[in-house]
Amino acid sequence: MMTLMTGLRGVVLAAAALSISAHAAQDAAPPAAPVADAAIARELRALQALLAQVPESFGRSRKWCAPNPCSDIAVRLAVFRWRFGTDPRLEPQWPALAAAAQALLDRLDNPATRAPLSDYDVARQMDRSVLLDLVGRADEAQAILENVRVFGADGCHTCTADNGFVVYQRRSEACERAGDLAGALRWQQEACFELPDAVIGGGQHPSAHLMHARYGLLLCSTGHGTEGEGVLRFVVRVYPGSIGAELAQAELARRGVAVDEAQPALDVVILEWGGYCRMTAALVLTDAARPGWLQILAARLPNTGDEWGSHTATFDPEGFEQLRPALETNLLGNEQRPWMVGPALRLAQGLRGGAAPYVEPLLAQVSGGETSLATTGPIDAVLRWVHGGGPSLSRSLNEGDGAQFAGEWRAWLAAR
Repeated sequence: MMTLMTGLRGVVLAAAALSISAHAAQDAAPPAAPVADAAIARELRALQALLAQVPESFGRSRKWCAPNPCSDIAVRLAVFRWRFGTDPRLEPQWPALAAAAQALLDRLDNPATRAPLSDYDVARQMDRSVLLDLVGRADEAQAILENVRVFGADGCHTCTADNGFVVYQRRSEACERAGDLAGALRWQQEACFELPDAVIGGGQHPSAHLMHARYGLLLCSTGHGTEGEGVLRFVVRVYPGSIGAELAQAELARRGVAVDEAQPALDVVILEWGGYCRMTAALVLTDAARPGWLQILAARLPNTGDEWGSHTATFDPEGFEQLRPALETNLLGNEQRPWMVGPALRLAQGLRGGAAPYVEPLLAQVSGGETSLATTGPIDAVLRWVHGGGPSLSRSLNEGDGAQFAGEWRAWLAAR
């Protein structure tokens, strides 16, 4: 079992409602103008309708936290204050929502049908946590968040990522309710790291637009406005017409930032898996309109504990430098993996010195004669991204002449 963060439980229990401290409210800067009561009532009725959609299989054990009405409600409540500038528990529609949640909780806890909860039954535990929050039993909900493990059953990596995506967001929400915006940002970043693998079978996670919008809002509210604006512009571009895009546009307008021709992208660059719980990766922001520009937002470093992905270094250039050993293993080490050369070289652009120190060693590696597209292709793609162009190669990359490839790139770089 792990402790979520020092003192959090006591603070959260003292603030069982969704209200946060005055300091956090000022930092978070909710909408200045009150939102019409009709819009608030509509949203709370929509959340109650989601509870009515809970399937009969709700109480059964599940391997992973697949999207469901409970998780949808949790993430929409997490942005409620950002959208409407008010505490949903103070609204007249709240008792009906709480009553519907209590009926589901009774069903989930029915001793005649309830299966025992195991350490791997994260999905049911998280559903129960959401319902407990809705009915005002914040102490029990918080205990689940502090103690739940995110490991997927049978060592399933995708199940673990999906569980982590849900658990880390819920921990982030708990921090925000306690007025700890720094903690909220930290756990929201952990959820961002899990998102690429958090959809069974691939595709776009249905709550991704809200998660990314909230990440951008938290960045803006904790003194990282430039980074937050970049993330919010990404949300507007990638999730048009969504609630997340609506939130992002409102915050950008409040900050006087125009949504122009910029094409920001938010990506997770993985450097190595290194075994269970040892992923080394970076959360990065790029912009297709700015060749060679890459900003590291957060780094996930190898973890020596038993909690999946519990170490990140945030807005700390020295912390980001801890990525370099894994990066150089992929670029220069004896265990170099061709498919990792491109991501590692790209990420190097965000560290001190950029990608330049690694270009000649990589060209020397491929200039020994025959080589493969798996090596020259990624190098070529990243160099063209860094420099906004490149040589017109006399032979196609898949013809495998590494010496000619390296020579033409050296000549083009020397002529710049």
